[in-house]
Amino acid sequence: MTSDQKATKIDCRMELDYENKKMAENIFGALQPDSIGYVDLKVRDNKLVCKVEKDDPLKLLHTVDDLLMCLTLAEETIEENLK
Repeated sequence: MTSDQKATKIDCRMELDYENKKMAENIFGALQPDSIGYVDLKVRDNKLVCKVEKDDPLKLLHTVDDLLMCLTLAEETIEENLK
C-alpha cells in the first residue's frame, strides 16, 4: 500500500435491548474484560452498544462470531442466576 492509499475499514455496530439498565450493565461486565482491543462496548440506558472495526472481512466475521458466542453465554448465565 502506498502512502497516499488509505486502509479500508469495515465495521459492525449492534445495539442490544434489555429489559432494564442493570441487565445491560451485567452483560457489559461479563464481556468487557475479554473485549478490550477487539470490541468497543458501551451501556446506554437499557442498551448494550457493541462496535467492531477491522481492516479485513474475515477478521470482522471472526470477532463478531466470538462476541455473539460470549454474549449468548453471558445472557444464559445471568438469566440462570436470576432464577
